[in-house]
Amino acid sequence: MSSKTKREDILEAAVTILGRDGFNGLSIQRLAKEAKMATGTVYLYFKDKDSVIAELRLWLTRQVAEIIQKDVLPNQSLYKRYETMCHNVWSIGGSQLGLLQTRIQYESLPSPLSVEIRNLEKKLFDRLLSVFEEGRQSGELKHLPDSVLYSLSLESCVALTRKHFQEIEPIDSNTYKLAIQASWDAITTK
Repeated sequence: MSSKTKREDILEAAVTILGRDGFNGLSIQRLAKEAKMATGTVYLYFKDKDSVIAELRLWLTRQVAEIIQKDVLPNQSLYKRYETMCHNVWSIGGSQLGLLQTRIQYESLPSPLSVEIRNLEKKLFDRLLSVFEEGRQSGELKHLPDSVLYSLSLESCVALTRKHFQEIEPIDSNTYKLAIQASWDAITTK
């Protein structure tokens, strides 16, 4: 592993395991093996598997949010910001598919999140939420809750990216561009 700290090595190993094997495949012993360290070393940083999972969720969300919102600037048009985020999603699929797969694993968990954790995660996606809020205020976007706007728009890009890079459904660049436009059209009023 090439990260800066052993804690990050453990979290990166957890991303790999969860993306590949799901939550049932995660154990402290498998984490240690994947991170190339002794089991006792993992216990120096994490009390148990649940503490790894809890910390990993926020660490993962922060990683994904940073990548997706990279190069998104407030002076760009709403569509340009959205398009940039969609292309950034595609870049995750090409270089860090494990992040995307693990994030999807977390989103499918049945257990409810605390309001505090949910609000913290929302703050990490401030540039996406800004597009939604500015769009509603200007009348360019439909007056729907953020979660619905996300489901109709960026989430479709996440799904297409995952399918392409997991070799479930090949998507060429022209089709992806059309999908970006179609998902934008789904949330705009015009």
